[in-house]
Amino acid sequence: MNNLVSRMKADLIWYVPLSVAVAILLVVPNLVNGYDTAAFVLRQFSWTVLTSPATYLFLACVFASAYLPLRLMLMIPPQFHPGSKRYGERYIVSFVIVIGVAVTCSILQSIMWGSCPLAVDQGGSVHIRLLPFLPWPDSEPTGWV
Repeated sequence: MNNLVSRMKADLIWYVPLSVAVAILLVVPNLVNGYDTAAFVLRQFSWTVLTSPATYLFLACVFASAYLPLRLMLMIPPQFHPGSKRYGERYIVSFVIVIGVAVTCSILQSIMWGSCPLAVDQGGSVHIRLLPFLPWPDSEPTGWV
């Protein structure tokens, strides 16, 4: 922590609120959606869900939606070290990383939506999805809870 303060100094004024905003606006909604969908899967649990590759892709996306945005945000402070290769473009690199976080969260949210292991058809019947995105999801996962 002391190393971070000595590197960024006054830039902490924008980095800390930006990191908190990324966590609140991007990471938390992804985790809440993943938790709600996982709770739905557990309420409808059958051991055959564990045979579906879609289950493992879904769980990997839930974990990645927590890890990747935070890991990307931690890539910003090293750019502020005067010995860094990109020290001259540190603000541009920081902006690109923040855009990358938003894109990563959107992609992970889409993959979580399409790889939920239990698909609900128009009649309300629940079916196990063996392959992600097949059959194509008809409804939003948040409508299940």
